[in-house]
Amino acid sequence: MLPSGESICVAMPAFNEEAGVGLVIGDFKRKEYVDEIVVVDNNSTDATRDVAEAQGARVVAESRQGYGSACIRALQEADADIIVLVESDGTFKADELDRMIECLRYADVVSGSRIHRRFNDPGADMTWYKILGNLVLGFLVTLIFGNRYRLDDVGSSYLVMRKGAVDRIKECLTVADESFSAELYLALVGSGAAIRQIPVCYGPRIGESKLSGNHMQSLKIGVKHFGHVLRMMGKYQRRHAPALYYKTPFLFHTINRMLYRTHCEDRYREVADLIPENASVLDVCCADGALYYQFLRRKRVQYMGLDINCGFIRSGNRRGIDIRYLNLDTAAHLPVMDYVVIQDSLYQFIPEHERLIELLLSAAGAQVIVSEPVRNMTGSPNPLAHWLGCTFSNPGTGQKRHRFNREMLKEFMGHYEVLEQREICGGRNMLFVLNPRNDRAHF
Repeated sequence: MLPSGESICVAMPAFNEEAGVGLVIGDFKRKEYVDEIVVVDNNSTDATRDVAEAQGARVVAESRQGYGSACIRALQEADADIIVLVESDGTFKADELDRMIECLRYADVVSGSRIHRRFNDPGADMTWYKILGNLVLGFLVTLIFGNRYRLDDVGSSYLVMRKGAVDRIKECLTVADESFSAELYLALVGSGAAIRQIPVCYGPRIGESKLSGNHMQSLKIGVKHFGHVLRMMGKYQRRHAPALYYKTPFLFHTINRMLYRTHCEDRYREVADLIPENASVLDVCCADGALYYQFLRRKRVQYMGLDINCGFIRSGNRRGIDIRYLNLDTAAHLPVMDYVVIQDSLYQFIPEHERLIELLLSAAGAQVIVSEPVRNMTGSPNPLAHWLGCTFSNPGTGQKRHRFNREMLKEFMGHYEVLEQREICGGRNMLFVLNPRNDRAHF
């Protein structure tokens, strides 16, 4: 699924790359969906700037010398919905971009992994010790910092990133030299972004290498990367794995059956009854798409689910359900559908729940349907029950200690045009139907 209505900017650092920069620009210009190519000239003494401008790229100068300095400036200059960071030496191919953009449906960032030799061209500078080093370093970053997917090449400089993910980290990047790649991955993972790596073709560079031209230099860079990861452990946040409740769809539904008992399916049924046949539905925080496969499938609706849990997404996709990754903390807009649904998840966004409701209203053509628990363990006066409620409802973005009770939720929803409200699931949940076409100002 290539982008529809999303702008794409390709950003390339360059230092004395006159032999390759023009070919790389031409390669990416063949992709009709690429809107702009930015080349950051890092004090080149050859014709890099002239060649890039002749090929139609926008060239900006970065006086602070260093590979990292040029990459940081490239991320600052790129202004698009999707930002592509890539080398200007011809080692990566534009043909990989289609697959990488397609995989953005599962992550905030898609990175090209160079460690799969069967994908690499003859002469590519990817020796066995580089592969081993990247595997070990990727394992450490995944283990320590908690990326949602396993990383195996944190030295790769071919990344496709959503603007929201870049905006959250570009001001904190500081590493000016060749260790920048390690910092970039740590910063992205620490910000909560999900990075997915896929194998890409890696080829021999055009021109002379400025970083790892010989074995000893490559080993030194590898050791420097390891040291950098260890030093950055205090700078970037380490992400925790989802709690037991969110580990697998099986556990998720089993615990729900224990909590809701005979009312377990009522919350799905009550929502599904509000949606007519052949409507389009956006299910936000959808888990594995149970609303669709239990109730909406028979109504022949056009369904799209959004979630942050990669295990739920994979489970839904295996059933043939269209579920995509989206971090709502950084999302600026949502796909427009007739009905927009959120179930049992609004509390996860307190105190930003107002912003989320506005986001849902802007995406709905007919109605926004909100089903939210108003009786839960977190509100229990029992300290153990309160602790369990907080701990086991962490989706991987941190513990959320705040919940809605009935009065708080009704007061909050009262600022919107409520078409319908009622208690469901034996009083455990409240259901609200909001009119997105309300002209009066909210809050």
